[in-house]
Amino acid sequence: FSYNNIEFVGVRFEPTINGRPDLVVEAIEKGRKIPLMVIETKRKVPYIDRKFDPYSIDVIRQASSYAVELGAPYFATCNGDVLVLFDTFTAGVPLPQRRLKHYKVSFDEEFAKMLLEDVCRFRIGVGKWLELDDVFLQRLRTFHTFITPFILESLNQQLREDPKFKEEYVRWLKSQLFEYSPEMNEKIAEQLAYMLMNRLIFYKTLEVQIPSLHKLTKIETEDPKEFSERLIGFFNRVYKEVDYEAIFEHHPVLDKIPFSKKLIFALNDFIEELGTYNLAKIRSDIIGRVYEELIPDVERHRLGQYYTPPPIVELIIEMCIRSPDDKVLDPACGSGGFLVKAYYKLKDLKKKENPFADDNKLHEEILNQLYGIDINPFPAQLSSINLAVRNLKVPSRNINIIVSDFFKVKPSMGILPKEFDVVVTNPPYTRQEEMEYKKEVREEALTYLDGSKIPLDARAGIYAYFFTHSAKFLKEHGMMGQITSDTWLDVGYGEGLKRFLLDHFKICAIIWYDVRAFEKALVGTCITILEKEDESKVERDSNLVKFVRIKKPMLTEEIVKTIDNAKENFEDERIGVTVKKQKELKPEDKWGKYLRAPAIYYKILYHPKVTKLGKVASIRRGITSGANEFFYLDKEKIKLWSIEEEYLKPIIVSPREKKIEIDLKDIDRWVLFVHKSKEELSGTNVLKYIQWGEEAETRIKGGTRGGTIVRGFHNLSTVKSRKLWYDVGEREPAPILRSRRIWEKCIYFLNKANALANDSLYEIQPHNRDYTKVLAGVLNSSLTAFTSELEGRFYGGGVLELEIYETENMTVINPEKLSEKERQKIEDAFSKVCEAQNKGDEKVEQEARKELDNAVFDVLGLSKDERRQVYEGLESLRRMRLQRKEVEVLVETAEKWKPVKKPKREKIKPIEPSKRLDTWLKR
Repeated sequence: FSYNNIEFVGVRFEPTINGRPDLVVEAIEKGRKIPLMVIETKRKVPYIDRKFDPYSIDVIRQASSYAVELGAPYFATCNGDVLVLFDTFTAGVPLPQRRLKHYKVSFDEEFAKMLLEDVCRFRIGVGKWLELDDVFLQRLRTFHTFITPFILESLNQQLREDPKFKEEYVRWLKSQLFEYSPEMNEKIAEQLAYMLMNRLIFYKTLEVQIPSLHKLTKIETEDPKEFSERLIGFFNRVYKEVDYEAIFEHHPVLDKIPFSKKLIFALNDFIEELGTYNLAKIRSDIIGRVYEELIPDVERHRLGQYYTPPPIVELIIEMCIRSPDDKVLDPACGSGGFLVKAYYKLKDLKKKENPFADDNKLHEEILNQLYGIDINPFPAQLSSINLAVRNLKVPSRNINIIVSDFFKVKPSMGILPKEFDVVVTNPPYTRQEEMEYKKEVREEALTYLDGSKIPLDARAGIYAYFFTHSAKFLKEHGMMGQITSDTWLDVGYGEGLKRFLLDHFKICAIIWYDVRAFEKALVGTCITILEKEDESKVERDSNLVKFVRIKKPMLTEEIVKTIDNAKENFEDERIGVTVKKQKELKPEDKWGKYLRAPAIYYKILYHPKVTKLGKVASIRRGITSGANEFFYLDKEKIKLWSIEEEYLKPIIVSPREKKIEIDLKDIDRWVLFVHKSKEELSGTNVLKYIQWGEEAETRIKGGTRGGTIVRGFHNLSTVKSRKLWYDVGEREPAPILRSRRIWEKCIYFLNKANALANDSLYEIQPHNRDYTKVLAGVLNSSLTAFTSELEGRFYGGGVLELEIYETENMTVINPEKLSEKERQKIEDAFSKVCEAQNKGDEKVEQEARKELDNAVFDVLGLSKDERRQVYEGLESLRRMRLQRKEVEVLVETAEKWKPVKKPKREKIKPIEPSKRLDTWLKR
C-alpha cells in the first residue's frame, strides 16, 4: 500500500510487555526505510486487566518513549474501541495536549487504509489535527466511557451486598421520579461518571483561580474507603470555603458507592493528567463549548436531559429579557441552556448601558441575577459549571442553582427571591399518565397567591403546573416564556390552563413551527410568551395575541421584529401571524387553528352559507358491544350455529379500505341484535348461542385485570350492567358514517347497505333526510377535508381525531341555505365520484372530485386564487400531520445549529479485555 510517495512495507509485532511497543508500522520514504508510526495496545498496570484508557498519561508516556527511541514521527494508543494518533515531536507541549486525532476503531481494511492515509497527509503537512477544544472534548468523552463500567460494577455490588443502601437508593430514585431497574442503574452509573469527572475537572480549574486551595494530586492509596473519604474531603473544603454547592455538595446516597481498585487507578491517572493541562490558558468560551457538547445528543434524552435547541432558547430569551437588571428564574434548568443564554443577553444589555463596564464585575453581577432549580443533582451540577466557566478569571462564589423539587419551593420560603422579572423554562416533557406524583403537587401548584384554587383538569400534562406555579414567582408585568407540548391548545383538558392564562396574563405570542423541534414522536411543541397582568382586566382584554406560524428558516431577530410589528393578520412564504384581541379568545375554543390556518379559512368560517355540522345533523358513536368476539359474527359462525336471520343485523366494523358507497355485498360481519328475554327465545338457535356464551371462557381486555380469564361473556364488566347482557340496544342505521380516527384521507361513507356501525365509527343522521346526498357530497369535498384538518386534533403516528363534540362543531356548508340548482350540482358531481370509484377508474374519479370541489367552491364564491389557497392549505396541513416525526427546527442563528440524527443506543459495555490490534493484523 502506498500513498503520496510513501510506501508502507510492513508491520513489526512485539506482543509481550517487555518495554517494547506492540506494533511498529514501517514505510519507505525517499528511498529510506523508516519506522513511521508506533501503536501501543497494552499498558503496565499493577493488576491483571488489559482494558485501558488510550488517553491515560502513563499509556501516552509509554508509547511516546518508544516512538522517540525509534525515531518514529507518530505514535498511537489503542484499546480496541478507540485509537488516538499523536505527533511525536511537538516541542514544549505536555503529552496529553500534543497534536492528535481521535478514531473509533473498526476492525476492517477500510479503517486501516483511512488511518494510514491520514498519517501520510500529516507527514506532508496537509492533515488536520483536532482543535484544542475538540481534543479536550474527545478526551472527556473517552474517559467517561472508560470509567462508567467500573462505577456500574461497584453500584451493582453495593446493591447486592448492602440491603440498607439498596433501601435508601430505591427511596432516592422515587424522589427523582425514577423506578428501580437494571436499565435505571446503568443510567445512574452514567450520570455518576459525568458528575465525578466534572468535579475533578472543575476542582483543578479552581486551583488556578484560588491559590489558597489545596492542590489535588494523586491519592496514594488502594483502599476504596480511604480514597473516597480523602477525595470527598477535597470537595467538602471547596463547598465550605468557596461555595459551588450544586457541584461539590456531598450526596447522602450516591457518595456511598465505593470505588473499586480499577476505578481508583483510572481516577489517579486522570488527576495526574489534569495537572499537565494549563487550564488558565484555555479560553472560557472553549470550556463553555466543551460543557455544552459534553453529553452527546443521543444520550441527553436517556439521561433525562431534554435538550432545548439553541435557536428556541435564543428566541424565548430575546422576547422575555428586556432590562439589564432583570432577575431570571429557570425552574427546570437542566444543564443550563436558558441560563447561559440569559447570561449573554444580560451582558449585552449591560454593555450597551455602560460600554466600559468591567467584565469581571459584570460576571459576578449577572450571576446574582440568575437562578435555576432542578430536581436532579446531575443537571444541576452541569448548570453550575456552565455558568461558572463564562469567566474563569473570577471565582464564581454565588451560583444560584438549587437541587429541589420546584413544586416544594414557595415564594415565602426565602430560598429564592420573592419575585422575578423573567421566568423561562422547558418543563419536563412527559405524558400525564407517566407523572404519578402530580397528585402530590396539585394542592401547591393549583393554589394561587390569593388563596384561590386554579381549576386545572387532572389530565393536563405536568407542564401546565409549571405555568401555574411559576406565575407565583413572577412580578406584575414580568415576562414568562415556556416551550411545551401544544396539546393544551386544542384538547378539552386544556380549557383550565387557557382560562388561567386569560385571567392572569397578557398572552403576547404563541409560536408554532411547521416542522417539529423535538425528537419525541408523539407530542408537538409550541412556545408561549406571557406578560403577567393580574391587576387590570381592561389591559388583558385589549391585548393583541399573536399566533405565529414559522414556515421557513428565519433569523431570530427577524421573527421578533415581525411579531412586534404585527397589528393585523400577516402572512408571507416564511411566516404567518394571526392577530386576535384577547377578549375574543374563549377557553373552550380550540386555539390551534389560529396557528395553522391560512387566511382563506376565516373567509370560509364567516360565510353566510356555512354552519356547524351539529346544526344540520345528529352525530353519535356506533355500537359498543362490550365483547366483540361474541357479538360480531362472520358467515361461518352464523352457519355453524344456524342463527335466525331476524336476530342479526349487518354491521360495518373497519371501513379504512372501503369505498365511499358501502353496499350490502361489502359487508362481512353481522351483529347479534336480540331484545327478547330467554323465555321468549325458547326453542331458537340464537338462545343456544347465548347459552354457549355464558359458559365460554374469555380474556378480559385492558384495565388492571387485563389478561384475566373469565368464564362466561355475561360476567364481563362491559356487559353485565345491561338488563339483558346480550342486548346491545335499539339502533337505527345512519345514512352517513365516518371513522373516529382519520389517517391519510377523510372519507364520509354513504351507507347504502343500511348497516349498523361499530364504535370505531360515528353515525351521522341528517335532520332532513332529503339532504343526505348533498350533505355527503359536501362532507367528501376538499373544503371539508381542509376545515377538518384545522378543527381536529393531531395524535401520534399522524392520526387526526375529532371527538363527537368536535365533529358537531365542524365547519360545513349548510344544505338548507343552498338553491335547488346548487344542491343538484353537488349531488350530480358526488354521484360521478362514487360511480367512478365503484368502477375503479381513478382518472375519471379525480376529474369528478375536481367537479365536486368546484361545485362547493362556487357556493362560497371563491376566486381561482382562493381555491388554490384551500388546496395548498390542505396539502400543507395534511403533510404536517403525517410527518410529525421530523426534527428540523425552522430557525436560523449565526451558529447554523442543526440537530444530530439520533442513532441507536449502545448499552454500557461490561468490563472485558481490549481487542488486540496485533491479533487482528496477523489474520
